Amino acid sequence: ADPDGGKLVRLIEHDGKALLASAGIAIPRGLLIEASEPPRAAPWPATMVKAQLLAGGRGKRGLVARAEAADLAATIGRMTAALAPSASPLLIEEALPVEAEYYMALRSDDLRQCVSLLLSAQGGVEVENAPAAVQSLPIDPRRGLFAQDVLPIAQAAGIPARQQGAVARFASDLNRLFVRADATLIEINPLALVTKRGLVALDAKVVLDDAASFRHPARGALRSAAIERAAHQSLLAALDVDVPSVVIDGRRHTRVHRAEGRYYTL
Repeated sequence: ADPDGGKLVRLIEHDGKALLASAGIAIPRGLLIEASEPPRAAPWPATMVKAQLLAGGRGKRGLVARAEAADLAATIGRMTAALAPSASPLLIEEALPVEAEYYMALRSDDLRQCVSLLLSAQGGVEVENAPAAVQSLPIDPRRGLFAQDVLPIAQAAGIPARQQGAVARFASDLNRLFVRADATLIEINPLALVTKRGLVALDAKVVLDDAASFRHPARGALRSAAIERAAHQSLLAALDVDVPSVVIDGRRHTRVHRAEGRYYTL
């Protein structure tokens, strides 16, 4: 649990990618800046500017943009204005030369009662729009996921033969991280084949099991936790009502997400 008692579930992209990097998974070079910071000089010839939100749909809202070096300051200014009055941070990343984009995800599969690997050769798009292109593989938790297990669905998904081995190894590494981090979802979209670098996670959506927070006390210090706490305080202010509460372990918690039954400490 975080220091204020709330339980972290979703990670912003920056924190999700830091988790990937801790497992040796390649991510773009990047830096996190605050909305209050003045626009800075471009660290790379071309960059991606991404608002760091817990909610999805950033692309549709214009909160993910490519900027050439000369346009970076203006792009940051426009995005900061679009986010107002929120003070959400921005992730500035090096734009990479992409040869191909794939889709890969690991998720808790309620129907199969296990973790499933999802794989498609059509990355960079919403997979809901191309469900037939997505291959699925249930993972036996007793043995884990080995690269040779992934090869058949990599072929079935249409991954080029010369990349199937790298994709299979990537999936195996990702599954080990999934288990270690007590995740319920890790979605890489796109998983990009980058010139001279191989496979790189260009985006990452990570959801963690809140019931396992006691095994990961450092999560409370992540920026994602601070954003979630701020969103909670904004919700309470917007409600402007007497919110039901309960005392747990000597601390008072408010119950605001009644459908999920989640409690937050005031």
